Amino acid sequence: MRSFSSTEATAATPNETAAGAVLLPLPSRRHPVNRMSVGARFAWVLGIAVSAAVGFGGIMAGLSAIGSLF
Repeated sequence: MRSFSSTEATAATPNETAAGAVLLPLPSRRHPVNRMSVGARFAWVLGIAVSAAVGFGGIMAGLSAIGSLF
């Protein structure tokens, strides 16, 4: 009977590690090559754009609130 190691027992998609953590679209020592699909790359671009827009909106709302205090 064959025994499986922890990495063999859990199948991971190309965008996930064996533990299930999602890989960032940046190279690292453990993952020097980006093997993400086109859809996953597009999702990262959209996610970063939405995050930047929400952050900018939050900063502008805060500045507007501070401006109305004085």
